Amino acid sequence: MRSFRRFVHLVLRDRPRLKEYSLRNIDMLRFFPSTAPGPSAEPPSTNNLPPPAISFSPPGLTRGVGGMDFMLFGGDKVLATDQTGTSLLYDPISNNIRSMPTFNTSKCRSISLTIGDSDLYAMNTIPSWPCTPVPTGHDHNLEALLPQQEGFLCRPLPLTPCQFEEFDPGHGIIRSYTVAGGGSSIWITKEGMGTYSFNTSSELWSRIGDWALPFTGRGEYLPEHKLWFGLTSGSHEARDTMNLLYADDVNAQPADTTNHLCAVDVEAQPGPAVRATWEHVVPPKDLGWSPVDSHLVYLGSARFCVSRIFESTKAPHQFMVFTGLEVERYGGDDEENGGLHMVKHRSEVYVLPSSMIYWVI
Repeated sequence: MRSFRRFVHLVLRDRPRLKEYSLRNIDMLRFFPSTAPGPSAEPPSTNNLPPPAISFSPPGLTRGVGGMDFMLFGGDKVLATDQTGTSLLYDPISNNIRSMPTFNTSKCRSISLTIGDSDLYAMNTIPSWPCTPVPTGHDHNLEALLPQQEGFLCRPLPLTPCQFEEFDPGHGIIRSYTVAGGGSSIWITKEGMGTYSFNTSSELWSRIGDWALPFTGRGEYLPEHKLWFGLTSGSHEARDTMNLLYADDVNAQPADTTNHLCAVDVEAQPGPAVRATWEHVVPPKDLGWSPVDSHLVYLGSARFCVSRIFESTKAPHQFMVFTGLEVERYGGDDEENGGLHMVKHRSEVYVLPSSMIYWVI
């Protein structure tokens, strides 16, 4: 079982003119008190964001030139990379910055997965098309950052395949991803093109189905529950409802399951099956908040942090709600004799700048 991760990182580009990126550490220890919280009708109080722990600036600072991307590396560390591929590793525990190998290609709104303790795989969500008359692959700039005896080696990896009847530049955006096969494969769902698998040993791609992974963004495997967990996407609402096999109260499931926590058997046949969904972080209606986006961060020990951005018609106009969640099993020790139960822990609300780009990692 993975040890508990202390920090969730919020990166904001809240000074766009100077292209400065500020990183704030949200301490998760206070979100999980020793005793389960009782129900409360009062909404969480609104707080200002904690001060930045560190700030980053890319080389280009004028005329809109320059950009950075951020990804989780290992447990709590953050890898920051700019448009030249230059990378730095920030460790919030030791408050240390380490120089890392340069990526061969720049990363933009990338996805990343750490397999094992230190094998990092990163690729862009939006593909670029190879300059060939009949494209046979998508270039997502997949690269592996692998440990060596003296540091790390950064190595480019093969293009992802693409299968389509007609050329469509909108196809191929990575909508969801996870690690499967006991850690040996990376699975990605590409818009309009099904799901593909990358074998980290053979470094070969294969298409495994025309179905989509039933969550949005990253799915996380929890060995203690033998299921994957993620946030549901709206297109899978009907399927989610049909497959609520282990929910603690089927009748209590919300009608709209978009971006709610779900438990999934990714390797089920003939395709992934959602086993449970749970509603979370629903602000009082009289606040007039509208949901914008959601992120799920796994903390280890079957605990999660869900962050949700809301917009309001009244000032301040943007909020981010962080909530600690925990998944427990009850009524038995295995998935055949027991169910799953979600425990909501502490929530905190932060006011966000009105104009910003953000990462939650």
